[in-house]
Amino acid sequence: MQQLRTALFLGLCLLSFQIIKAGNEPQKTTKIDFKAKEFELAQVTLLDGPFKDAMNRDIAWLKMLDTERLLASFRTVAGLPSTSQPYGGWEGPDQKFDGIRGHYLGHYLSACAKAYACTKDKEIKKRVDYLVTELAKCQKQYGNGYIGAFSESLFDDLIQGKKVPWVPWYTMHKIFAGLYDVYNYTGNAEVYAALLKLMDWAKKKTDTLSDETLQNMLKTEQGGMTEVFADIYAITQKPDHLVLAKRFDHKMLLESMTNGKDNLTGLHANTQIPKMIGAAREYEVTAEPSYMKAAEFFWDCVVNHRTTVTGGNSVDEQFKEPDVLAAYLNRDHANETCNAYNMLKLTNHLYYWTGDVKYADFYERTLINCILASQCPTKYEKEPAGMMTYHQPIKPGLWKRLNDKENSFWCCTGTGSENHVQYGKFIYSYDNEGLIINLFIASQLNWADKKMTVAQETNFPESNNTKLTVSSEKPQKIKIKIRVPWWATQGLQVKINGKPHSINGAPSSYITLEKVWFTKDIIEITFPMTLYKQAMPDNNHIVAFLYGPMVLSGQLGNKGLTLETLYGINGREHLNNFKLDSIAIPHFENVDEDLNAWIKPVPGKALTFQTSGKGVPNDVTLIPYFKQFMERYSIYWEIK
Repeated sequence: MQQLRTALFLGLCLLSFQIIKAGNEPQKTTKIDFKAKEFELAQVTLLDGPFKDAMNRDIAWLKMLDTERLLASFRTVAGLPSTSQPYGGWEGPDQKFDGIRGHYLGHYLSACAKAYACTKDKEIKKRVDYLVTELAKCQKQYGNGYIGAFSESLFDDLIQGKKVPWVPWYTMHKIFAGLYDVYNYTGNAEVYAALLKLMDWAKKKTDTLSDETLQNMLKTEQGGMTEVFADIYAITQKPDHLVLAKRFDHKMLLESMTNGKDNLTGLHANTQIPKMIGAAREYEVTAEPSYMKAAEFFWDCVVNHRTTVTGGNSVDEQFKEPDVLAAYLNRDHANETCNAYNMLKLTNHLYYWTGDVKYADFYERTLINCILASQCPTKYEKEPAGMMTYHQPIKPGLWKRLNDKENSFWCCTGTGSENHVQYGKFIYSYDNEGLIINLFIASQLNWADKKMTVAQETNFPESNNTKLTVSSEKPQKIKIKIRVPWWATQGLQVKINGKPHSINGAPSSYITLEKVWFTKDIIEITFPMTLYKQAMPDNNHIVAFLYGPMVLSGQLGNKGLTLETLYGINGREHLNNFKLDSIAIPHFENVDEDLNAWIKPVPGKALTFQTSGKGVPNDVTLIPYFKQFMERYSIYWEIK
């Protein structure tokens, strides 16, 4: 009896440990050495500025949604009563959405968990706790650990090689990831058990499969199953969980990337990126160098050979030939927002392994010109502010199409709901020498271990300066490294406590400030922004214009645009299908290499430029792409 009581006591202690741990970020494994280290999301609070505005719009959207409608299909599948009507589109009850239905609830859990970590919003926490409790009821009713909004039989059909609708494992990944994020960010006491039961279900579902059967199954998009299994292994340290993660390695891609062979052309882009995120996480929990090689080579194949000026990639959701972009400029499906979300996730891993500034440069470019550019800041007719893009076309004369509030629960609505509540993730990091400033976003860092706070006040990228107020509980000497962005060709201007500070930092590097820091030491940084252009790799007569980190986009009017064309139900609908009247797309002739000679600031209008005398048939007004909604645009221009 005493042994039983002891075992029960130890079990309760273990459970308590898991519950207590559950308010923290996932801990990086000690299997490898990280050159830089990540702060917890809860340690960074956004301050007033464009990124906090985007986060607030996102949180308003999360609160607008009806949790009963999100749960309806899960309850039906589990045999529990539901009186609520599911949302429409991909979440709709029609059989044609089997295999994708329910994906958004996983994203919703992740978004709410991250929002709670950032804000401690009690309503958001109440929603998370309620959803976990109700999903656990569905799991218990179903009886074998499964949680889903469509029949479990779809997985059996997929395993047997039958054609199935949509992507069951992709959807299952969103449920796993949502529960995992709730575990890591919220302190919910119930979610860990549900997560482990779901893990047991996945293991039993695949344990008896041959490697050949499993590899065939993995030809169908599976989201980030490898990543989340590795994440769970990092918690449990159960060898079986690592085995399961490795069994979901898709060898066709992994072996090619490990061997430095680019085989991406023609593949669905956002099917491949999560596989490499999984490889990155496996490298962290195993230290096996092949995973590192694969992830780094893949990043190079995508970023340096298939990425547009905004940081996005893919055409018709596929990777095309390396260094071929201009050839696909007439296609209207480009730069799927999910791809940007996942490339930033991969970049995050690679940066912390290496501390290489090139990863931070890419992160900034994509965050401003893809992620911030994906959320509409204004309402339109019956649709609220904060709606999000699926594709962001680069074909001149098209426009951004947004989700509506009832029916367009696309993949990019899901990642979009997460995007704007995690802006605090990469602003700051640290190493053995001190603090690293990667991004210029209004925020406050609470570095508890150093008893130090850093408040960053800025309206960047809409302004070209930032002020850092360093407050230390007691004087201490550490290094503060500040990224010199790739676009800062004229260097930075730095003042410490009002006095100019001599620096020597080339673009794409870090400058280091070292002193004894006292309470309310102030660092002021000014980034001289200039106009410059970037040509397509396969046609140097097709160019985009930038100002500082911001891609500039031409205002081409709103001819033909209506509620129907601006907001979508079918996320994959080509804008060309609307067959609107064509509009003239200007090109530029006899231009001066000095862009300032013919692209002029518009007086009284911040970040607004006008071409002067070079546009045919007319000149054009240019504004930051991240600000452009409800009108047609072009970001690439022909120079003759």
